[in-house]
Amino acid sequence: MKFELDQKTENRILAFTKYARFISEKFDVEIEFDGLKAHTNGRTITLPNLIGMSEREIEFLYCILL
Repeated sequence: MKFELDQKTENRILAFTKYARFISEKFDVEIEFDGLKAHTNGRTITLPNLIGMSEREIEFLYCILL
């Protein structure tokens, strides 16, 4: 299923993935965006796919990632 994203949503997702990459490099962990829930095993942080999420849901994931 392909989603059409508006520019604001694309920018939000781009910013989040850049931040996730920074966290990944800084703390030597892997971050995956393919889960249905957010969880970690201490080495990999699994987050839900951002496509289709609201702005509020994505901002909540920022908190979880922190």
